[in-house]
Amino acid sequence: MAQQQVNGDAPIEQMMLFVHRSFAISSVVFYWVDETSEMTDFRADGAPGDFMHRYMAGMRQLDPLLVSRISSQGKRIARLSEEWQNVSTDQGDAYRHFLGGYGIVDNIDFVFWHEGAPIAGIGLLPRAQDNPVDLLRLNLGAMHQYFEFSLSLHPRLRARRLRMDLRDRYRLSPREIQVAALIGAGASNTDIAEMLNIGVATVKTYVLAILSKLAAENRAGIAAMTAGLGIDAGADRIGLRGI
Repeated sequence: MAQQQVNGDAPIEQMMLFVHRSFAISSVVFYWVDETSEMTDFRADGAPGDFMHRYMAGMRQLDPLLVSRISSQGKRIARLSEEWQNVSTDQGDAYRHFLGGYGIVDNIDFVFWHEGAPIAGIGLLPRAQDNPVDLLRLNLGAMHQYFEFSLSLHPRLRARRLRMDLRDRYRLSPREIQVAALIGAGASNTDIAEMLNIGVATVKTYVLAILSKLAAENRAGIAAMTAGLGIDAGADRIGLRGI
C-alpha cells in the first residue's frame, strides 16, 4: 500500500502541537491505520533526516511497536523498552542500531480506536537531548478520549465508515468501491480505465454492477450515495488522495 506525508490537516496539526508541548519532545509522528491494522499515511514533525523513509521502506517490520502488533494485543499505549519481546533478539538488535543511528533513545506509541478498531496513532521519538518522557504527568485517559473523539469526526473516518457500509451492506467489492469513488470524483469511464489500468469494457461492467447493488438510476445516483467517500478508496493504485 502506498504511503505519503500528510500535510495541511488542521485537526492533526493541533493534536501534534499538543503532544509536542505536553511532553516537551522534539520528534512526533502521527499516522493513520487502515482496515488491516497497518500504518498508512503519516505526518512526521522533527523526525531526523530520512528516518521515516527508511522506516516505511522496511525497518518497520523490525519494530516491536509496529501498530499491527500492539493493536492485536488491544493496547492503547506501548513503550519500546517494555515491548522487545515482540520481536526476535536479532530483529531487536537491528532495530536498536537503526534508532541509535538517529540518536533516538526510546519510542512511545499511543494507539487511537473507534468502534473496536485501531484508526490512528501518535509516536513519540525522544532523543538524547530531550527530557525523559514522563507518562504520569498527564491524564492519559482523558487525552485518549479527547483525541479519539476528534478523530471520529475527521472526514477520513467518515469515508472509512462509508467504505465499510458499501462493503458490508451493499456488498460492493474493493474494486467496485474504487470505481464508485472515482465516479463520485467526476471521472469518466475512459478516465477510470486509464487510472486503474483496465479496459473500458471492464469499467462498464463494474458500473453496471454498482448501479444494481446500490439501486441507483445513473452515475449521479452513485455519486450521491457515495458522497464523502472522496477518491481515497482508489488512491492506492492511481496515486491520488482525497484528503
